[in-house]
Amino acid sequence: MRVAERVVAGAIVLGVVAGIAWFVWWQPPGERTTVPVPRIEVPRTESSSVNAGKPLFRCDARTQCEQMTSCEEAMFFLQNCKSPKLNLDQDQDGIPCEIQWCQR
Repeated sequence: MRVAERVVAGAIVLGVVAGIAWFVWWQPPGERTTVPVPRIEVPRTESSSVNAGKPLFRCDARTQCEQMTSCEEAMFFLQNCKSPKLNLDQDQDGIPCEIQWCQR
């Protein structure tokens, strides 16, 4: 191809791309296509009326303080999850994970 043919072909391709972009982005507001945004679930506190009565945590295979994410979670595990491997209250004073989470 000669230089002039390349310039014309490039101009045609650029015009087609610009036309498609204009058509997609400059539609009237009522005709725009929307993309649904995924909902992010936020954990609710115990005082929430929707979540009232439901525990915030559940027993699973975790047994060490390093696996917990808060003092409240460690207390839940200590009070509700019975496992011979559960190792959350080293000094048996009823306060779990004192070094990591439940400082006095």
